Amino acid sequence: MKMKLNRELQDFAEKFLGRALKKEEIEQLTKFNHLSVPSEDEISHREMLVGVPNIHNLITILKAFQ
Repeated sequence: MKMKLNRELQDFAEKFLGRALKKEEIEQLTKFNHLSVPSEDEISHREMLVGVPNIHNLITILKAFQ
């Protein structure tokens, strides 16, 4: 059975990346469906520290806020 990406996580990822997710990114992110998505206030400060908004930095941020 194929897992579906959590909508909240998908919205967050697309906003963070500034674009729609690619198929392989969706597949990668479904592994993190169980993680909670940080709020706008939490992320704004952390986003500045990240640098390039890519899928790897997105996953790093998700893990950091757990």
